[in-house]
Amino acid sequence: MTIEPNDDSENILGWIDGSSYLSTFSDDPFDAGDFGGYSWWLHCASLEHEFIDSTIPATTTPADLLISDQQLPSDLPKKRKIPDDSSNISSQSSRKNHSRQINNADDGFEIAKHGELSRESTGSKKATKKADTNNCKDGNKEGRWAEHLLNPCAAAITARNLPHVEHFLLVLRDLSSLKGEANQRLAAHGLHALKHHLSFPGISSASAGGSTFACSNSKFFKDSLINFNDISPWFRIPNNIANTSILQILSGQDRPSNLHILDIGVSHGVQWPTLLVDLSRQSGGPPPLVRLTVVTPSIDNDQLRSTPFANVPPNYDFSSHLLAFAKSNYINLQINKLENFPLQNLNSQVVNSSEETLIICAQFSLHNLNHNTPDERTSFLRKLKSLNPKGVILSENNIDCSCKNCGEFATGFSRRVEYLWKFLDSTSVAYKGQESHERRMMEAEAAKALINTGEMNERKEKWCERMRSAGFIEEAFGQETIYGAKSLLRKYDNNWEIRVEEKDVCISLCWKGQPVSFCSLWKIDVQVNDN
Repeated sequence: MTIEPNDDSENILGWIDGSSYLSTFSDDPFDAGDFGGYSWWLHCASLEHEFIDSTIPATTTPADLLISDQQLPSDLPKKRKIPDDSSNISSQSSRKNHSRQINNADDGFEIAKHGELSRESTGSKKATKKADTNNCKDGNKEGRWAEHLLNPCAAAITARNLPHVEHFLLVLRDLSSLKGEANQRLAAHGLHALKHHLSFPGISSASAGGSTFACSNSKFFKDSLINFNDISPWFRIPNNIANTSILQILSGQDRPSNLHILDIGVSHGVQWPTLLVDLSRQSGGPPPLVRLTVVTPSIDNDQLRSTPFANVPPNYDFSSHLLAFAKSNYINLQINKLENFPLQNLNSQVVNSSEETLIICAQFSLHNLNHNTPDERTSFLRKLKSLNPKGVILSENNIDCSCKNCGEFATGFSRRVEYLWKFLDSTSVAYKGQESHERRMMEAEAAKALINTGEMNERKEKWCERMRSAGFIEEAFGQETIYGAKSLLRKYDNNWEIRVEEKDVCISLCWKGQPVSFCSLWKIDVQVNDN
């Protein structure tokens, strides 16, 4: 069977109804509180009260929390000097002096290589933006100044060093902007996350901004998600690979059968119109019945509420639109929903009959679906295997993160910051630097990763190892799938790249040479016995 690569814009456009986007947001998603005031930071005593948690003895004093300069990160900004003693900057005049170090319009401070504050001779904001673009073009960390402030600040929090934490927060406040370039946006979201961590230790339900998926208008949300797929391959390429893999599995069946898709993903219905069109164009016609079982996150689960891209606005329901679209393409479609995917009732709720082909599509949410320890994840994968699927398509963020290290706040936070940088840097290109409510919503949703205290994701090697231990074996992607994905990627910025690793047959999506996500195809290993 030949799968022709297609641009699914026209297919999805037929699924959109209504008119222009509806804006429901204020200018600043952080306006729910005094974002820049730091009333909680003005006095050392109040800071100590908010900062010290149950792991620090109640008798601890600020002096006990100090660390030596030798323990400071080497990339500490040098233009702002840290106090040599344990005194806290508590007066309003001291805070103004800190602000004047950066806010002097004639100085034109710029964060340059290694996180140092250097003076640009021109004093031009354009020069700063140009330098940032040039430094970041190859995907390395030169020019990514926000990370050189956020990560040392997280390290200072871990070390319980109050003066250094205050110093970094004041610098971040002065340099951050939700309407600036990628570094400024990262600084703004990171600052909010650090403030949240200091104010509400252990709570993961807060979002990184007001304009997230759950706070938006349903129509605006759907239109924005469709448009984002049109201008960015972040989700569209994995969705395309998943859809063509489903066709690949169906083409290997001996006889036509019903198709049952278990959707454990974050596409919120946007992935499926293209597949329905492709099914209707098959030479033998579409399957007699297509069943779509969609897993939806529970609104009562704090961790799932703070998971990026997992939630939807109130009353959002794509079922009626997708059913009408399927009918127009002569597809017999049924849609069922499962909330929060109860592990113990999995087999009873996802019935796999001998007359249908069950395919599991797990996109960017398997690691966060109420099974966050390694043992729980493996157990869940074995449950999926017990459903006897013909194939499992697994896509996840390819984050270089070790489970045993992420228990430390600074280590986990730096991984999340790197993830968010790739997203913000790529969306800056996708939206051509233009400001919009849509862009702010997508970026605020991604920024929830900085506050989510659940288990972080893992690299593809760890996921592959876990899939094998659960009784699955890799299945190579067909050439049509690889060719179709690469052809579709040509539509986007040339900083995007697809890599196919022969040793593990995964397809990796990369931004500026750095891995963003991976897609893999699995089938049951018949040589592995279930014990």
